[in-house]
Amino acid sequence: MVELELAGRVFVFDDGVAEKLGRLSEQGWYLRSGYVAFQPRKADAAMYPSLKRDRIVSLGAIIHLLAFGKLPAKGLVCTQKNGDDSDFRVENLEWVSRSTSAYRALDPQVNPQGGIRQLPSGRYNARAYLDGKLRSVGTFDTRELAQAARAEAITKGVARTPAPPPHQKKAQPQTLDQLRGRVAELEAEVEHLGLLEKISDLEAELERLRSVLPS
Repeated sequence: MVELELAGRVFVFDDGVAEKLGRLSEQGWYLRSGYVAFQPRKADAAMYPSLKRDRIVSLGAIIHLLAFGKLPAKGLVCTQKNGDDSDFRVENLEWVSRSTSAYRALDPQVNPQGGIRQLPSGRYNARAYLDGKLRSVGTFDTRELAQAARAEAITKGVARTPAPPPHQKKAQPQTLDQLRGRVAELEAEVEHLGLLEKISDLEAELERLRSVLPS
């Protein structure tokens, strides 16, 4: 068992997998919407033909490739049996459908410490299934605060706010005031959104807008 740091986060891997990870391009790793992903370089694609330079690959998919010689089947994502999202030992991993992964990650009976993820801003978002729906509990400065708020919400059976209507694509802001307004809207939506599939899209757009907003 070996600990390695990828894109600023520390993970645990089997010795053989860790050795193979060390051969991949270090600059290919980065944090994407709170999750570590890999952008293959030319040398990586040469070693593993199933890696395409224009295709971003999750850490779980990379582990599947290194352990079994191929990428996981389309539509499957990696989940940890013990609920520890830093433990990527092969014996601790399963590749399941996205819906199953989301349920396991957020069901307090399956994973009491789940439902917390770090956003690109560095803050921590807490989510939980309440009244049969996935809801946002809120965003907090530390993982501990997020975990405490999530546990309290589950105990009380309430979330901070109900989920807003589905996100609709809006016209691109044309002025600085419109841009600032759109950033504020997105911040509010990311804070309260209760639909798992929409959060990453909103965060990506928010990060893009922040990058062009004058300080």
